[in-house]
Amino acid sequence: MKKETIWTKDFLFISINSFFVFLIFYSLMTVLPFFVLDELHQPEESVGLVTSIFLLASVIIRPFAGNWLDTIGRRKILLLALITFLLSTGLYFIAHSYIVLLILRFFQGIGFGLATTATGAIAADLVPKSKKGEGIGYYGMFMSIAMVIGPYLGLLLIQQYSFTLLFIFCTIFALLSFVLALFTKLPVQNEQLDFNRSSAKLSFRELFESSAIPISITAGIFALSYSSISSYVSLYAEELGLQSIAGFFFIIIGLAVIISRPFTGKWFDLYGENKVIYPALIIFMIGMILLSFTDNAALYVVSAVIIGLGYGAAIPSFQTISVQYAPDHRRGAATATYFFFFDTGFGIGAFVNGIIQAKTSFQFMFFLSGMIMIGTILIYYFIHDKRKNLQTI
Repeated sequence: MKKETIWTKDFLFISINSFFVFLIFYSLMTVLPFFVLDELHQPEESVGLVTSIFLLASVIIRPFAGNWLDTIGRRKILLLALITFLLSTGLYFIAHSYIVLLILRFFQGIGFGLATTATGAIAADLVPKSKKGEGIGYYGMFMSIAMVIGPYLGLLLIQQYSFTLLFIFCTIFALLSFVLALFTKLPVQNEQLDFNRSSAKLSFRELFESSAIPISITAGIFALSYSSISSYVSLYAEELGLQSIAGFFFIIIGLAVIISRPFTGKWFDLYGENKVIYPALIIFMIGMILLSFTDNAALYVVSAVIIGLGYGAAIPSFQTISVQYAPDHRRGAATATYFFFFDTGFGIGAFVNGIIQAKTSFQFMFFLSGMIMIGTILIYYFIHDKRKNLQTI
């Protein structure tokens, strides 16, 4: 009997592909607030819209991406996505006005939404069913590595050199992602499945996978909270006089994520989802509340560790559940459903958190984001955990 393995050449290629896409995402997510404020001279309220319009485009395209992946085919959609992402990234050099930046962010969001849905579905295809939690955890680890390197690289380049050099690096990464996709071989059965289902009609049932909706809603509420970190923690560090270690926050949070991923993936497969998700949400909440009370470097670092541990356990678990209960031929739609709700929550959060911060303070915004976890736990229990238990009775 052939031993099932996660680490095939194609799984590695699709994971590295995802790494480059998310490296660009996190690099720009961290530094664009400074670009908007310092280069384009816009008010603080304008920062959130730069993130929200990107995620709006991603949200709009997600349901269609899932259907296209399951009908037109994985490879065609992946290559189309990466070309769109490459072209929009390469045009950041002309972003000399706020309106132009918003337009570019919208088109880049389309490419991002297509690409990440495609790589997520392909990774799920390539991972053996018995190791789904562990495999998707490892796939997600590449995104976490990007979360470590991206913000630090972005801040380093703009502080030591310029935004122009950052945009050059991002364009190179987008090109590398496209080249890797050309050499990634997909499972044969997927291509046959895509061909046979190419005439499927677009409807709500086709665009969204019903089995993935409950956990995707939970993930969306979680993203509402997490968006406050991605969009505003660097500005928070600057206000606290900790700008010299702002980039290290993401390194620490990312390292905590990377350390937790292999263990939580195995625990998920061995002991079940609840043994991972409930502790993860509580740990994340503690980290967010601690961040809201931070007034020195030590607390700043400790909060990053705690947040990273919670995030690293929760996110791959959500994504695994989203595809675990879906039929094999609906993995594209399930992946799209998950990201649709996650991006919606993230986009709303980035915009709303910006307003909350402008009207109150960073401290109150992060505290409120932490308290959202209570709602996330309740939503997970009532619409997924309790519902799943009733179905098994």
